[in-house]
Amino acid sequence: MRTYDIATEFNYEFSGGQNDKKWELYGAPQEVMQIIEEQTAILEKEKERFIKEMEEEQQEFEESLTSLQTTVDGFASYDNLDKYLENAEAVESINARLQESIEKARMYNQREYLVGKETKDYSQLQQMVKDFAPYSDLWLTTRTFKERHLAWTTGAWEDLDPEELDQTFEHCVKTINKAARYFKDRDFPKI
Repeated sequence: MRTYDIATEFNYEFSGGQNDKKWELYGAPQEVMQIIEEQTAILEKEKERFIKEMEEEQQEFEESLTSLQTTVDGFASYDNLDKYLENAEAVESINARLQESIEKARMYNQREYLVGKETKDYSQLQQMVKDFAPYSDLWLTTRTFKERHLAWTTGAWEDLDPEELDQTFEHCVKTINKAARYFKDRDFPKI
């Protein structure tokens, strides 16, 4: 606009097209403000839609956490050593679900923070992981030991790696003893 003001001071007459551009430039800030207001309204509607979708997803997630908690709580019934392979597979599945749930909880908390909502407390998920860890350790270590033990006792003597054997054995003994103490303290005689 300053350029147009200087030209007007020197009595310069603009052509019709140039004069129209002058007034377009003069009205541009108001047009920008109008566009900003329109886009802000659109973004608010999108934010509300996003929050509603997020709350629905979180409701489903919380229901899945309840189901997962029931599964974790019921794992004490897995006490048959002959079914160590099935139990280890179930443990891997539950560990994957727990990890996925932790990532989802973190994502939901980040989304809540971004939209200015109070973040939900998913600390029960960390407690589930802690409660399930002894079962996970027990069955995964049992599978590892049984599989490696078979290789150690039936495999070719030349194929044995003494360092790997020693490390695996020590790790298995340490982990099983830790799990045994946990179950003994909680009076699970079958496990």
